[in-house]
Amino acid sequence: MSKVLNKIREIKNINEILCAIIMFNNSLIFITQNLISASVYNLLFKFIVAICILLSFIVNRWKIIKKSDIIIAVITIIMFLIDYVFRRNSLTIDIYMDFVKLCMIPCYFFTRVTDYRKLIKYLSNLAKIILVVYVFDALFNYAFTNDYMSYGFAMVLPAFFAIYLNYLYERKKIDLVYLLICFIGIFVYSNRTCLLSVIFLLIFTSRQLFSKKIAMKDICNKAFLKKTTIVILIFAGSFVLHYTYHNYGKIIEFISPKKEEIKDIVPTSTPIESNTPLESSKPIETSTPKPVETPKPATPSPTDNGVDVTFDSYAINKYSQGFNMKSLFSGRLEIYEKAFNVIKTEIVTSPVPLLFGKGSGYFRSINDNVYSHCIILDLIMEYGIVGLIIMLSLLIYCIYKLMKSKKDTEFYLMGCMFLFIAFPKLLLSTVFQKEYCLWLFIVLILCKYPIKINRKKEK
Repeated sequence: MSKVLNKIREIKNINEILCAIIMFNNSLIFITQNLISASVYNLLFKFIVAICILLSFIVNRWKIIKKSDIIIAVITIIMFLIDYVFRRNSLTIDIYMDFVKLCMIPCYFFTRVTDYRKLIKYLSNLAKIILVVYVFDALFNYAFTNDYMSYGFAMVLPAFFAIYLNYLYERKKIDLVYLLICFIGIFVYSNRTCLLSVIFLLIFTSRQLFSKKIAMKDICNKAFLKKTTIVILIFAGSFVLHYTYHNYGKIIEFISPKKEEIKDIVPTSTPIESNTPLESSKPIETSTPKPVETPKPATPSPTDNGVDVTFDSYAINKYSQGFNMKSLFSGRLEIYEKAFNVIKTEIVTSPVPLLFGKGSGYFRSINDNVYSHCIILDLIMEYGIVGLIIMLSLLIYCIYKLMKSKKDTEFYLMGCMFLFIAFPKLLLSTVFQKEYCLWLFIVLILCKYPIKINRKKEK
């Protein structure tokens, strides 16, 4: 048994490997959610987490307690007791369970990481595996992720960020092809919030991106062009499969010969038999023919002369609608209006909710589990003005320290990845109790730049 433990401890960068697995754990097992039941899916998720925690204990020689772990655990327990005792709602327990599962566990593993560059490398390798598995997901109506939001936030966006940061370190030209595939997935099949995150990342890392110029001889390299051509052909073939899958009936109808119109033939009268008396035969009633109405010329449709060429993409449809308020916010204005009404009627009217809020998940508990799509509104309703000031002050402090540390490239790039995956998503979608990148960003900054309270020395 001791030999096995020693071999596990001899694995290089085991903490970085475990942290990368935990961060992509949900994405890695997404493929099984439509194949197994929800209970088995949760059991599989917990099993992978338990194995990683056990390996972490073994590698770190059972030294499992750090000061950061104690601080995070104490704050979480205090907040849970306050919400459960004084302002409990139907979602209180579920919210804290999700916070522990999705945020606290990744923070635990991240505090064991010592080499950020290795972590980005392992994240990039896992992202490429995910990209190979899920590149066809959107092409077949989100068979694994179920919708464009999960496809963007849980799959393509983290994959793009990890591969992009690894490219800044290693400058492998094949990573540019993976980035192109990820960007097409974000631009065409995902949502506009993911595109904003990519734009912010490229802006704030432009100095690192253009620090090393790419020569044309490197791009025109035969081996690189060969690999690029193969990947592009595979990707183009996937688009053909996607189009065939969604327009199979129309393609068959277009290929098959058109059927001739069958005219109505008036049946001829049956001949009268010779043994039938003429008196018994009834006279044939003749009716005046109705005037034939000339049909109006129909407006030609895209499907009259061929196959429908419309492309089903949520993002492309939103881009085509322009920048009007309804298409820009996609139904969020009605949710914001409900949230403002709750603030006016239930928060501002009494001093205690105004200062400390109504508890975690309050708006979701009274709005059919629909969240407000804005972290500021969530903080006001759930934790009041005090919680809003504390959280915003903490975020401003962390962002300031990140911008002041551009010389530390590994630290800066890791902070940019966490920050821009979390934002602008938190301003337009999702809830901060489930956004693990927000808490990883805060832990990253506070571990290096802890908040110090200066005390005057007594004489």
